[in-house]
Amino acid sequence: YGTPLSHVPRLNSITPCYDIDFGSGFKLTTGSTNGSYIELCSQMNNFRCTSSRPWWVETQFKFDVHDDVEFFFGIAEPICGSTNLVDTTSTFVKATGRDRVGLTKLIHDSDTISIGVTQNANGNENISITNSLTYNMDNSVMKLGIYWDGITKIYFYQLCLFQILL
Repeated sequence: YGTPLSHVPRLNSITPCYDIDFGSGFKLTTGSTNGSYIELCSQMNNFRCTSSRPWWVETQFKFDVHDDVEFFFGIAEPICGSTNLVDTTSTFVKATGRDRVGLTKLIHDSDTISIGVTQNANGNENISITNSLTYNMDNSVMKLGIYWDGITKIYFYQLCLFQILL
């Protein structure tokens, strides 16, 4: 699922490429300073925390320099490109129409991944995770998942990727 590349308004930071970990796909090129971000999102609004309707989303990515990125992965109510979901100090303001739930690396040059869950003016965009998640190695593959149980709970996962050498 996702927005077709033909519907993305700007493609200057997306380059088709081949990657040994993923095969063919595309490469996103971000800036090397705080706040230089690229948004890859879908306009699909199929995900809702509705009783007895569980859902699961996951992503897999890697960055060549892990310190040079901030990211948000999850479900967000704002229209794609309308707000920076990572910048919680000035751009992202909790309000009606701006709900979100996801995993986020908020700070440039920090390895910590936290949880962001907001609904209207409530919630927290920087919840510490009991079993800490980090993104701390260049070119490492990160696989994240979010599961809504359809009852009352949302679970966040860092999925393990391993390589078997024969």
